[in-house]
Amino acid sequence: MRFLCTALLALSVQFPLAGTAQALLLSSKQDTMSIVMPDDWQELKSNHPSLVFGVRKGKMVFAVYHTNMRSMQQAMEAINNEFGATASKGYSFTDGVLEEKLSGMDDSAYIFYTSAKGNPHFRSYFQSGKKVFYFTSDNIALQQAKAYLTEVDASVMRVREEVRRQEEATVFNPITPDGLYNFTLKPEDNLVATGEYNPRYLRVVGRANPAFYLDIRVLEPLLKGEFKDATIQRSQQVIAANQSCQFWKLEAVQLKNGWEAFRLPYVCIENGQSLQRFAYFMKGYGSMLSADTVGLSADVVAKVLSTGAQNKTISVKLPPSPPYFAHKDQLARMPKFTEDVNVVDPLILKLRMAAAILGLWILIRMLFFSVRYLGTSATPVTGYPVYVDRKYAYLNMHFDGRIQGNRYSASLPRPAVTFIFFALLINVCSAVLSIFGGLNGQLAQVPQYAVQGAWALAALGIAGSIIYPKAVKVYDRHGRVLFRIVRIGLTAYSLKNADGKTICHFRKGFPFPVRRWSLHDIRGNRLVYVKEKSAFRSITRRIMGHLFGLNRSSYFIFDSQGRNIGEMKRSPSLGNSYYVNITDRQWLAEPIFLNTCGLDEQVMMAFFLCIDAKTPDRIYPWYE
Repeated sequence: MRFLCTALLALSVQFPLAGTAQALLLSSKQDTMSIVMPDDWQELKSNHPSLVFGVRKGKMVFAVYHTNMRSMQQAMEAINNEFGATASKGYSFTDGVLEEKLSGMDDSAYIFYTSAKGNPHFRSYFQSGKKVFYFTSDNIALQQAKAYLTEVDASVMRVREEVRRQEEATVFNPITPDGLYNFTLKPEDNLVATGEYNPRYLRVVGRANPAFYLDIRVLEPLLKGEFKDATIQRSQQVIAANQSCQFWKLEAVQLKNGWEAFRLPYVCIENGQSLQRFAYFMKGYGSMLSADTVGLSADVVAKVLSTGAQNKTISVKLPPSPPYFAHKDQLARMPKFTEDVNVVDPLILKLRMAAAILGLWILIRMLFFSVRYLGTSATPVTGYPVYVDRKYAYLNMHFDGRIQGNRYSASLPRPAVTFIFFALLINVCSAVLSIFGGLNGQLAQVPQYAVQGAWALAALGIAGSIIYPKAVKVYDRHGRVLFRIVRIGLTAYSLKNADGKTICHFRKGFPFPVRRWSLHDIRGNRLVYVKEKSAFRSITRRIMGHLFGLNRSSYFIFDSQGRNIGEMKRSPSLGNSYYVNITDRQWLAEPIFLNTCGLDEQVMMAFFLCIDAKTPDRIYPWYE
């Protein structure tokens, strides 16, 4: 059971596994800036209008802010002013204002100083493209802060490189006076732009045959009235202008960018050739656009038109003062995990680990714990030997005994083990729920409350193990209580029958270098005395444990006169299995055994059950 509890404890801990990664992605699409942090960091939540993103881990925090600066000359003036203001407050500086090139050859200027308590602070302005950003960190070492700054700048450079690779395949042509729309072409479309600029018109032609083209126009920059009515009116104008052509029915079209669109197919004969034509009418962001095609398929035209998008411009405001105490802002309760990071699902790995541990546990139980290894010849005219096996499938300490075919059982409650087992089980379930996700709103706090309740349950179990009276109960084959072993002193125990009458007493002797126990009658006379066979094994067991059963304890049994009358011998296995045998026939025939204390095989079995329950062999080092 200790092995199983240890395995559950290992599963309940949120530890990183080899080959796995849990990540917190922070990104700004507007600035094409991002950074991936470990899952023990939390996103910094703030209403500051210029905050790009920020994270926090304990007292460590860093954040990136927009500025309205457009050159590093302005940034140098700002960082020098900040250096002077900070130095006047008594902060300790490593150097003055330093300049450095980042990974993408972007310029940066920074200062690094420490407070009176030794807390490090890092402030930097860096230029990315045409923008200047402000980077701040608290309680982070200089090299680590510079590494985070470099990673933020490198993310922008990666996006720039990707844009550069796609420049040849991308056509950006604003077709309104305000430049609000663009369309994207890909190499597989086999289309190219003509290159001529017109704010209301864009022509795209085929690479192989320039006679095939697509003309996109803005008909009404601000559409007034219903789009469907305007489409019907424009369609009638196309039909009137091409009376020699054959037209089909006006039909609705689904574009991937969500624009409303209609298509009017028709065929015209020019120079003896019949060419397929389409007239498209679209409503995008309040404007009405049209597209005329010759010789291009409907799928290709729809693909190009589906890339239509509006270009938005966002104004940036400089914060009135840098937020030196950003760590006071409220944080998100749970980190947000991105689906864009290629990670191995830790839930699957933990479930596989749980299955492996469970399989190993079953294998060990089958190979070791359920096999009785020892046996000895029976003593004539007695019930000896007495066999006892420890059963590990119970949260309580449980034993099975056998005396000449009669079976008995014994149990000792262990509230600490029971409560800790369920606490670890709740913790494992909470960990799986946190990894699996799917809980929103107030339900998202259920795993957190469950873990808190689990550890409160464990504390209750530990307290219960001190307060709860832990009595060993021995049952007969019908489940009736035969004996109860209760504590009557610091090292003394009393054996009572089912009626509560005291039969005899057990006392623990000085446990070094070997364990010693004695059995007394109700008058205090010592009847039986036992001690471990080997002092070397006893000492090494306290240092190294029982070494997976190879260093188990066994006892010699002596009478009141010091004569060796028998032994208790354990099997050298992971499971706890032993026998008790009295071989001295003279002692077995003495009246003290037959009448005085009722010292029969059942009492002797209860005596050694008390020894095993109160001073068990442990797999870990221990001291009494």
